[in-house]
Amino acid sequence: MPLKYYLITLGVMSLIAFLFFAMDKAAAADGRRRIPEIALLTLASLGGGVGAMLGKVLLRHKSNAKKKLHFAVVLTTSLLLQAALLVLLLVARI
Repeated sequence: MPLKYYLITLGVMSLIAFLFFAMDKAAAADGRRRIPEIALLTLASLGGGVGAMLGKVLLRHKSNAKKKLHFAVVLTTSLLLQAALLVLLLVARI
């Protein structure tokens, strides 16, 4: 049962994170106010790692690794931790 809820949480949070990355990218292109980095990173850390990483790669969001190293580190760490928890839940289920 916990695996099911975890997968639903990851899916919902990833969708939300991706949408926020897309909104931020659109705001930047239009010269509007941007979504704060802390909000994007929080969404990634709360289960949206996959969506955040997809938003970063597909939308080319904050792709300058030298200027935004902390951004890439937090996204990667969030994604790895979420994947590790998923593996633990899968192993516990077997």
